[in-house]
Amino acid sequence: MISDKDERDDEELQSIIYGRDEMNLAEFPIAMLGKRKPDQKTIIFADTVYDEAIKRPVARTLTITASDLYGLPTSLDEEVILGAVQLSSRNGFDSRELRFTRYEFLKLLNWTINDVNYKRLEESLNRWTGITLKYDKAWWDKTAQSWVSETFHIIENISIYDNETKQAFLARFPHDPSAGLSRIVWNEIIFKSFHAGNIKRLDFDFYTSLETAIAKRIFRFLDKRFYRSKCLEFELRSFATNHIGVSDAYDSTNLKIKLRPAIQELEKKGFIVPVAESQRFYSPRRGKHYIRFERATATSPTPPHASTAPEKESSESVPLRIVPRPNRKPTKEELEIMCDKFNLRWRPS
Repeated sequence: MISDKDERDDEELQSIIYGRDEMNLAEFPIAMLGKRKPDQKTIIFADTVYDEAIKRPVARTLTITASDLYGLPTSLDEEVILGAVQLSSRNGFDSRELRFTRYEFLKLLNWTINDVNYKRLEESLNRWTGITLKYDKAWWDKTAQSWVSETFHIIENISIYDNETKQAFLARFPHDPSAGLSRIVWNEIIFKSFHAGNIKRLDFDFYTSLETAIAKRIFRFLDKRFYRSKCLEFELRSFATNHIGVSDAYDSTNLKIKLRPAIQELEKKGFIVPVAESQRFYSPRRGKHYIRFERATATSPTPPHASTAPEKESSESVPLRIVPRPNRKPTKEELEIMCDKFNLRWRPS
């Protein structure tokens, strides 16, 4: 195995254990959960949310299409994108171009440093250059403060250099600190989102400690939504299939089975409050199934010199909470949700 380790790699990685997450990428999955199917080139995630800015529901759809050569991304490819976000965060998102060594990338992801994973990293980055993300009223533009439609590749182009190529660049440009470093170039749409501040703090160390792809997905999604409330409720099927990426071929019973190990892991690691099965999942009437989460009070330690003030999430949709917020009059939309949930009729006064 030929390593491209740089002396500074281990030292610089210590500064991004507490990382960042782009909030659009945390809202919908951008990859498959299971194994890649050779004949499948498209996946779709969709939901409907209430937008307080325009006072009406918005139907959101994300369509992901792949190239014939590399196919659709999987959860490991999604980790590669999140890892690239951490490396760009280290540089303050100062440029669309990200320079890195393969060693620091694998070290950040907690992947074993070997030739197999060097190849896997390069293949994943090549795959992303062929992936098209089509957001139909599903991309939050923080500058415009609205849901917009965007179609783009996350990564525009890549250059991956092995150790031999890196040494050749260093010999020719000995005074250039970026000589021989591998590089990717972000698409301008997602880079604009970085610069607009549509990002949140992410405990990346905790994220990489999770064992399953489903647990990682749930952690990112809930960590984003918990900003508004420590208690959240979602319609089970929409949560599992459109936000976590579980196959929509499962019925409600099997959706619970698929989610259960990941939920138990997040309970054991102190991210969500452990509750009985009957409290986690409930059905007010036939055909309606919901899932509840409460953020645990114990939180991860704040990194040195980091602000303890909460970071504001974009004023997008209100999470689908069923219980009205206390000490205020419920809105028309909340009353309609509750009436629909319990099969009641509501007559506006």
